[in-house]
Amino acid sequence: TPAAAEMELISLLRELLQLQQGDKGEVESTTAFRKFCQQHSECASADNAGQLCGDLGWISRGQSEPAFELAAFGLRRAEFSDV
Repeated sequence: TPAAAEMELISLLRELLQLQQGDKGEVESTTAFRKFCQQHSECASADNAGQLCGDLGWISRGQSEPAFELAAFGLRRAEFSDV
């Protein structure tokens, strides 16, 4: 439900804020953030253990899932989504 999704998102954002507010150094924070994203992502790109974990880089039509492409390429130039 939308309410359950909103509660889950709030919980995840609170976890992210705790990662940011910790007394870890930048490298430790980056590593913790990357691990957090890998644990909560449904995207195959998050499995990349490299420096750009989860970064899709440049994509063209026909390279990703249809729902993602609709969101990525469905807007006209200079148009913003409501998300």
